[in-house]
Amino acid sequence: MPITEQKNLQGCIQEFCKEELYRRNLISCRSCSGECTMGKDKTVTTKRMLFATLPEILVFQMGRFEERKMSTSTKIQKKTTNITFAREIEMDEESSQSPKRYCLYGVVNHGGSIHGGHYTACVKVCGNTTETWYNCSDANVRVTSDPSCQSSEAAYLLFYHRVPRS
Repeated sequence: MPITEQKNLQGCIQEFCKEELYRRNLISCRSCSGECTMGKDKTVTTKRMLFATLPEILVFQMGRFEERKMSTSTKIQKKTTNITFAREIEMDEESSQSPKRYCLYGVVNHGGSIHGGHYTACVKVCGNTTETWYNCSDANVRVTSDPSCQSSEAAYLLFYHRVPRS
């Protein structure tokens, strides 16, 4: 999931799915027999991401690493933009009138730089009537607070499961 100017997961999803125009990539128009707005038989192409069907589990990989073209080389750097992510999100499915609801159950964090670092995870364990969040770092596991209550510059993977309709 690209991290642009958006500061939250929903904004990043909207940015990823927005329609893009490709003015340099003109294609032949089959539907209007040469009566396109571009004149002859070529038209501007567009691209848009849609979710035809949504899975039970959603995993978002945040675009924390990016390439920067330098004059003679390419440099890879880590993006440390704070991103907020909600405990619950709704996703639109093209084939459905009602959005699907998802609940956060895991976060993988990356601490460090492109040259070295450490991965940790926050996972939710649900009991009959309770839910507890755990922070896992190698062999150390401790109870922690809900990670969606704070913004994070380290969140790398976000795990959501679909909430059944009630």
